[in-house]
Amino acid sequence: MPEFSALRSGRGPQLARELASLGLLTLGLTACLARTPPTITRVLAGERTQGAFVSPYAYEHYLRAEMAAARGDHAGAAREFATARLGAEDDPFLVAREAESLEASGDHARADRVLAEGRRLDADSEALWLAEGRILEARRNLPAAASAFERAVEAAPRSSRGPLALSDLRLEQGAQQSALAPLVAYLARAPERGADALKVRLRVALMRGALGEALAAADTLGPRTLSDQERRLLTRLALRARRPASAARFAGLLHGPEDSALAIRALMAAGRRERALSRLRGRRPAEASGEARRWASFVLALESPERAVAELEDARIAIPALGPALVEAQLRVGRVDAALDSLTPLLSGQASADTRRLLEDGLRRAGLQALAAELASRAQLTQHQ
Repeated sequence: MPEFSALRSGRGPQLARELASLGLLTLGLTACLARTPPTITRVLAGERTQGAFVSPYAYEHYLRAEMAAARGDHAGAAREFATARLGAEDDPFLVAREAESLEASGDHARADRVLAEGRRLDADSEALWLAEGRILEARRNLPAAASAFERAVEAAPRSSRGPLALSDLRLEQGAQQSALAPLVAYLARAPERGADALKVRLRVALMRGALGEALAAADTLGPRTLSDQERRLLTRLALRARRPASAARFAGLLHGPEDSALAIRALMAAGRRERALSRLRGRRPAEASGEARRWASFVLALESPERAVAELEDARIAIPALGPALVEAQLRVGRVDAALDSLTPLLSGQASADTRRLLEDGLRRAGLQALAAELASRAQLTQHQ
């Protein structure tokens, strides 16, 4: 982790030899030296700071904390972060992570107390101001969150994390132009900052809809280094620009349930039918009618006709809005009588144009050409009235 880059600075092996020679090194790295750690230089999000070397004991608890947070055990993560802070010198980054874990666990009062401790420890820590901003944003205190992110920018002007957080917050508030300002200002003062600057350039290009610039930055960074939100934006932008291969490349790395429809669209557009079908078969339709219809359209486009009928018959039990899609699937496999039976409940009340079209198709396939023509003429008459 960059926050504890001292462990990669060359001191790690030397410290291990020192501990081993003293008989203090254990398999779990739970021991630490009973002396004040040396002061070393860390790089935290682009900022070089002086601080105490993090002992193996503290680092082990830090790793345990992050793993607990990743599996959703935020209370356990907070306990491990608190234990990691018990070394010879406290660390603002650990304080920030403990506060965020407490907030995520629902212990808001303790989260505030830990943040206050952190400010007494280091009033100019970027990590602390970012944590406070995220906590306030989650509480929907957006003006205070914006102030905290602004303090993060002041604390670490060459880091991209504060500008990106402030920009995201302003976007959430619907202020597009204001959201660009901190990013443009960052690039003006730190144009040569490597990956940090590329991240910001990517965000600016996405906000401006500049696909070429966005793809160039994303390719340099590598698709796997991007956030899911950046991958979503790139996928949508590439689809709008009719760049299906690029859309599929980013969509293929989206694995959240909310991303399935977008990923399937991108994979279908790129002609990657088997991968799209694999994503579809791992997904069940949502009950919301719009989501259900989108799922049904994928079933009709990707599944074999017989399997589409079976899938839609099963899903329609819980979601009646899938009726028209089921009728279409039944007509495709020549099950005209079943399709007309399925249409019957759909014709009560005001039938939609799509439902009438399906009925006309079914009547023609059943050999009832005159009835189909009558239905079509009635629909035209209704439209003109």
